[in-house]
Formats: sequence, C-alpha cells, structure tokens
Amino acid sequence: MPITASELVRVGEKEFPLHHVQASDETRAIMRLCMIQAEERRKSLAAYLPQVLREQGLEPCLRSRSGHGFLESVEPVHQKLVEMFGEQSIGIIVLINGEEPGQGKHSLDEMRVEQGDVIQVIYRIAWAISDKIKKRIVI
Repeated sequence: MPITASELVRVGEKEFPLHHVQASDETRAIMRLCMIQAEERRKSLAAYLPQVLREQGLEPCLRSRSGHGFLESVEPVHQKLVEMFGEQSIGIIVLINGEEPGQGKHSLDEMRVEQGDVIQVIYRIAWAISDKIKKRIVI
C-alpha cells in the first residue's frame, strides 16, 4: 500500500504519524497508535492491550459482542480523527506480526501471542461512509 503523504497529528501532548495511502480497497489513511513486542506468551490480549494503551496515556473503549471483547476506539485519538475526517468509516485494526488475526473477526480475548511477537494497534480511515450515516439515510 503506497504512502502518498505523511503528517504528524498532535493529540494532547503526543504526536502520531498519519499516512495517507493509495490502497486497493477504500482505505484512505492509517495511523499507528502503538507497536510493542510481547515480552511473554499471552493467551489473550483482552487485559494486556488496554493496559499498554493506558500506560501511554490513552483510553481504550471496549465493546462486548457475543460475550467477546473488541477494541472499539481509543480516546482522545478517535475524537481527533472524527474532527479530521468527519463521519467517514474510522476503525481499529490489531495486527500480530503484521497480520490481522481472523481477518478482523477475532476479539481481543481470542488473540494469542507468543514471546517476541510484534503487536500493532492501527486506526484505518476509509472513504466509505460510516454505519452511523447509513442508518440516517432514508430511501
């Protein structure tokens, strides 16, 4: 996915790299919130990942779906992206060693990591309109 432009986005006291990309899907831009290397084997990222984000001064918002926990947003970064990109589709991707477990269908409690695995939390901004807007459109 070629990067067409990059900028640093200030959120509070932190700066995050935002890369505008040219992708084969509707992806418009990506922003990496964190990249860490697992120090030990973990059966689940459900408790570990929110802890790592909080240590960086971020507040993860988790959502339960069918008894499983999903990372829905990370504040105040999410609010900043909404200000920048409006109601476009803004979502979080968790990568382990550069791969998205279960193509994004796995919850945090289903994600397993081994010692040395690299975990990344990335925001993805797409050209598509968000589900919130779709629900407001009446045909």
